[in-house]
Amino acid sequence: MLAVLFTRDYARDPPCCLWGAARGPPGLQHRGASLNAYYSLLVPALRNTIALDFHLKHSLLYWTNVVEDKIYRGKLSENGGVLGIEVVVQHGLATPEGLAVDWIAGKLYWIDSNLGQIEVAMLDGDMRTTLIAGGMEHPRAIALDPGQG
Repeated sequence: MLAVLFTRDYARDPPCCLWGAARGPPGLQHRGASLNAYYSLLVPALRNTIALDFHLKHSLLYWTNVVEDKIYRGKLSENGGVLGIEVVVQHGLATPEGLAVDWIAGKLYWIDSNLGQIEVAMLDGDMRTTLIAGGMEHPRAIALDPGQG
């Protein structure tokens, strides 16, 4: 999985890429915009991180783990790490493979491929509800257009 993080001040902070992988080096990783830029581990020792998204205004990074069947979040720090990691959703997940943050409404959406459903909760995991259950074959990803609701 890959996400491009755009900053509020491009002249000062160019965009970067965030990625993680179910196989290969463990952890969420970061690379600057240039192909020659360095990369560093934001969250070391993670495995089975399948989906990630971020809330730019609050500097929060969200990700799923398909072995632990949990959704996590942490605060992106100024010096290139993730602090205050906490579980946002920890019960009732089978295989959370898709994840999307609605930064306008303050909601978190995810796809659970084994359950064949789309769920939503507030960014802290409260007020969780199922939006769509069934009628989908092997859902894997979700994308939002918060401007359109």
